[in-house]
Amino acid sequence: MKLPRTAIVVSNLVGSYQGATKELAKAISNIAEETKRQARSITPVDLNTDEIYDILRKRMFRKLPEAAEVEKIAEKFGEAITLAERSKTIQKSAEQIADEIIGSYPFHPSVKNIVALFKENENYRQTRGLMQFVSKMLKSVWEGEQTSDVYLIGCQHLDLKIADVREEIVRIGKLEGALTTDVTSTDGSAHAQVIDEAKGNNAATQAAKLLLTASLSESVDSIRGLNRNTLLEYLIVPDRSPSEFDEAFDELQRECWYLHKKENEVWYFSNIENLRKRIQNKADNAPIGKIEEEMKRRLNSAFEPVSKIAYQKVYALPKIDEIKLEATGRALLVMSPDSKTPPEAAKAFLDNETYKNAFCVVAGDGSSMGSLEDKTRRIWAIARVKAEIGSNPAHAAELEEEAETAEFDFSSAVTALFNRVYFPMPSSTDRTKAELKHAPLKLALEKNDGDVTIGLNGEAAIEAALLSAAALKLVDDVVAKADSLMDRAENVLWPESQTRIPWNDVVTRAQSNARWLWLPPKGLEKLRDHAVSIGRWSYEGDGYVDKAPKKPRTTAAVIEESRNDATGETRLKVHPMHAGKSPVVIVSETSDLDNDGRPLEENPFSTTATKLWFRVSDPEGKHEQGDPAVWMNKLTLTHQPQFVGGKRTVELTVAPRGTIRWNTDGSNVKEGRVYVGPIELPGTDPVTVYAYAEDQGVAVEKVFQIAASAGEKIIDKNRKAQLTKEVKGETIAETFKILEAAEANKGTLGAATISVGSGALNITMRVGSDVTLKATDAKELIAASRKALEDENAEVKLGAKRIDFETGFGLEQFAKAVGEDVGPTDFDQS
Repeated sequence: MKLPRTAIVVSNLVGSYQGATKELAKAISNIAEETKRQARSITPVDLNTDEIYDILRKRMFRKLPEAAEVEKIAEKFGEAITLAERSKTIQKSAEQIADEIIGSYPFHPSVKNIVALFKENENYRQTRGLMQFVSKMLKSVWEGEQTSDVYLIGCQHLDLKIADVREEIVRIGKLEGALTTDVTSTDGSAHAQVIDEAKGNNAATQAAKLLLTASLSESVDSIRGLNRNTLLEYLIVPDRSPSEFDEAFDELQRECWYLHKKENEVWYFSNIENLRKRIQNKADNAPIGKIEEEMKRRLNSAFEPVSKIAYQKVYALPKIDEIKLEATGRALLVMSPDSKTPPEAAKAFLDNETYKNAFCVVAGDGSSMGSLEDKTRRIWAIARVKAEIGSNPAHAAELEEEAETAEFDFSSAVTALFNRVYFPMPSSTDRTKAELKHAPLKLALEKNDGDVTIGLNGEAAIEAALLSAAALKLVDDVVAKADSLMDRAENVLWPESQTRIPWNDVVTRAQSNARWLWLPPKGLEKLRDHAVSIGRWSYEGDGYVDKAPKKPRTTAAVIEESRNDATGETRLKVHPMHAGKSPVVIVSETSDLDNDGRPLEENPFSTTATKLWFRVSDPEGKHEQGDPAVWMNKLTLTHQPQFVGGKRTVELTVAPRGTIRWNTDGSNVKEGRVYVGPIELPGTDPVTVYAYAEDQGVAVEKVFQIAASAGEKIIDKNRKAQLTKEVKGETIAETFKILEAAEANKGTLGAATISVGSGALNITMRVGSDVTLKATDAKELIAASRKALEDENAEVKLGAKRIDFETGFGLEQFAKAVGEDVGPTDFDQS
């Protein structure tokens, strides 16, 4: 090197060496095979025995404690292991560790097992490599951060912040990514270090370093890593709770990017990122639009209205111009929390909204939405990774576990973030104005019978908050609190100078006035109906409601109990109303009650009158006398065709009385010929007779089809039809068969009777002849009667003197369904 110019020529003889190497390898192989016959293989240092500890003690230490001290330490480890077994942290098999300490001291018995895992690595020479590796462990203990709590030296005590210790690990196993990201970084940002910082101990870094050294093997067929139980066995020390390491390992599973699990539950570090890191990369790069959309969807689901008592619609993270409140119903706005109370956006919305009493707001006390966005990103990323991996069984279980954890974290973030519900109330300074007040919102994860978390029930939590003493905004039982609600409604929902206003105005004020409480859906209508039923309010057919109605005037309700269509005789029951305890009823067959009226002495009574007038008086004078109640009989118009000597005649009759007019051309029958006797019909073709009967303003109009010959009468399938034959159901089965057939063919029952129960436990209902009863309504009446009798299987009987159908086809199908024969005189299509 001292010369000014030097040229060095080097020949590596690579060609010669390649040939010679093959020959040499062959020769060595032959020698090995030959020596095996007479010789025994000798391993300088067997890493699978305690021999390595003898060598290490001799080469690494000048002096060691007396045997009594070592036995004391072994005893302490035995106690710590026993304690861990009792707490179910480890299994019983761990007792052998305490027995091995005498032979391994001052090293932990696990050292030989860990070192044996990577002894075949190319960059590790077993004897010299062992000395070099252990020297780094000793340097870590003597010079590193942890010294006082090291009872036995183990791989978990490697101080990877020391440069040459770190280089030794990298040289053996080349796991730089796992080492820096998950185990130890010089700036303290590795996952294990972050966990320890939060926990205030070093359990996570010890567990991570032990797993890292157990993962250094580079051999294809080698064993790498440790299962959970073995890892915890190696980490247990006296005077330290085993739960620290147990919890630390759980955290490592959740946070590490290079930690993997084999199918046999063995955990190891690799230089390849795990699913968690892959998921994290997806989450970091997720489109913000997709994340916002997913977050809105999930919040909508968390607060979805099911009972709809407090609100009926949800707007999750809405823009103000997206919110459309309606004249009925209420909405929930899920808004981002801010530092203001209430949130600035919610206050601005209230100030500019007409329906100020038609919404509530869920927000928080100033926490950031960033955490919820992160949780949503992770859920979204897991779904994308699932789609990419498909049904790969190697990752399915891990992905499912990640998904469950992400769902739980999202729900937990929602419960922490949204902890207040704001609702409109009168301003404390000006009661004519509204402001948003709040109550605590206690969201909780809902679980099924198997104690499995199934999500959030935000609606139930909001209902509880609005019902609580902190809010008192929501009313769940309208009838129970009807008195106070009626008082408040009369004070809040009516203008000061008016008592009778349109009902729609009441509804609008309920949506606009923050002084009004919130009722369940249709609750305001229920309150109105209750107030009307007790006479406090009146509600007219014109849509007006009166909060101070006059006392109702006397009147009468006339009920038809039975009727004979053939004679027109009807049995009536008169119910005086609003007439005190001893009402006086005057009845007359004319409107001149003063001259023609007579006291009603028999009640119920039978009559064939076409019209009756009833005047009711209150002798006590508490109710003003009202207009007479008018009852009108029903005219029954029938026909009877006769075929005699080739001639056809039709006889028309009306009951109880009346003038009949008729024609056969379909013109205005009210101006037809007056019927004076049987009508003779010419020719042999079918004829239609149009008939009209009237008496005292009561009228009936019918159309009769007259067949060409005797006995012929055909149902017109396209015209309305009435079954005039009485149908009866004497048993439960027969009754419901009739009702099902009527419902299926759009038939309504007329002049029906329903009897539920038997003996003294009996409810009987009669439906007036002019009232038609749907089959569905009849079923509801039966169900209500059974409930009242407290017998769900009570006997049921049904009778219907007629059934009306929209078409003749419906009549035919009904008859087939119930097995009724319908003859020519059993139906009417007039």
